[in-house]
Amino acid sequence: AETFTIKGEGTHTRELKISQHGPILETIYGQAPQDHCFSICWTGHLPGREIDTLLAMWKGQTLEEAMQCMEHHVCPNFNITYAGADGRIAYFLSGVIPKRKKDTPLRPLEGWTGEWDWDGVVPTNQNPRLIDPECGFCVTANNRPAPFDYPYELGNTFEPPDRYNRLTELLK
Repeated sequence: AETFTIKGEGTHTRELKISQHGPILETIYGQAPQDHCFSICWTGHLPGREIDTLLAMWKGQTLEEAMQCMEHHVCPNFNITYAGADGRIAYFLSGVIPKRKKDTPLRPLEGWTGEWDWDGVVPTNQNPRLIDPECGFCVTANNRPAPFDYPYELGNTFEPPDRYNRLTELLK
C-alpha cells in the first residue's frame, strides 16, 4: 500500500497492484471485462541511469564517448543528433527498444496469452543510427527513424515524413 496526500482531501492509502506486465491501471474511460484488468508494460519501468547518462554525454569529447554513455539510457527514447569539433556528425536513437514477438497494434492487448510479451530488449548498439553520412547531414523530425526492413518493431506513432522530406530537400 502507498499513502499520499491530496491537497484539500487529506491523506489517502491505496493498494498498488502489479502484474507481470506492469502496474494495474484503474481507468475512468472504461472498465476491463470481469476477471480481467488493464496494465501497462513500458520501458520506463526498467532500471536506468538517465541523469548519469545525460551528464556523461554533455562531458563527452567524441562521438564514440557520446554513443557509449547512451548505452545506459533506458527511457524515454530520444532522437540524438551529434556534431563534433572534429567534423563528425551522427544521428542515433537512444533508449531501450523492446524486442516484440510481432507487430503491436494500437489497442489493449490480451496479456494472458503471452503472444504480445516482450522477448527481451534490443541491444543499444543495434538501435537506429546514421554516422557520418555521405550526404553530409542528418535530419530528424519525429519521423520513423529506420527503414521498414529494420529487424525490430519501433511502434507506429511517428509523424508523417513530410517535414523530414522537406528538410532533406532544403539541405541537399
